[in-house]
Amino acid sequence: MSVENGMYSDMTLRNVTLGLNGWKVYCRYSNNDGYTNTAMAYITVYQDPTPRRTGVSAFAFYEDGTVTYVYQRTDGTWEIDSGIVYYLGTDGVYRSRGYADLYATAPEVGPYRTGVTMEVRTLNGNPVILYAMSDASWMSDEGGIYCEGMNGVMHCMNGFADLYAGNIIVE
Repeated sequence: MSVENGMYSDMTLRNVTLGLNGWKVYCRYSNNDGYTNTAMAYITVYQDPTPRRTGVSAFAFYEDGTVTYVYQRTDGTWEIDSGIVYYLGTDGVYRSRGYADLYATAPEVGPYRTGVTMEVRTLNGNPVILYAMSDASWMSDEGGIYCEGMNGVMHCMNGFADLYAGNIIVE
């Protein structure tokens, strides 16, 4: 690098890495009569204030359960691939003004199985297992959704035959 006019007291270098921060340099001025060196000066590298991705990423979930990646940025915010910037709240929700919230944990979409089962029977006596759902309904492996009726009858709400929790007495 050469400086045309030796009257400058400051010099700006661009695209210098942070690793050069604190290094000492000097300038050498030369002409036909010889050269002279300046006193040593320290290099001070200022970090670019533009937020950039840090390399840390995480899964985030839209309300319907769709998964996306969020990428942490140097300013503590998070960004998705489309460039939308989110702020992570203490409640685990990523928020961005004008855009759908994202969630740090997968939402429970619809009712889910609780782990409780019950064996019931069809009208002809065949056993069927029903699974207790989080919304107080029951579901069969075939997708029948049942609610408890009177006298041990499990009424189907979506077209399947009713099931029976007690002994079936055919007269």
